[in-house]
Amino acid sequence: MLQEALLTHGDSASISVTGFGHGVGLEIHEAPSASPSSQYTLKEGMILTVEPGAYISGKYGVRTEDMVVVTNDGCRNLTNTTKDLIIID
Repeated sequence: MLQEALLTHGDSASISVTGFGHGVGLEIHEAPSASPSSQYTLKEGMILTVEPGAYISGKYGVRTEDMVVVTNDGCRNLTNTTKDLIIID
């Protein structure tokens, strides 16, 4: 949905979309990769970042970052922050 909005209102040639997230353990960036093309199977207890973002080159961008733990019926968000829009001039 975010990518569609940016394509509608921005210059599609300059849009970049980041990866969806990654595992966290002893290293901050480690397997599994979290993306639609990932071949990893998520298991209960794994901790992942969820950090989608999209940027229009030279103009602006948006990104959210959360950390979640995989549960037997989905995930639980470990990040307790607002999702309100914050504009930095």
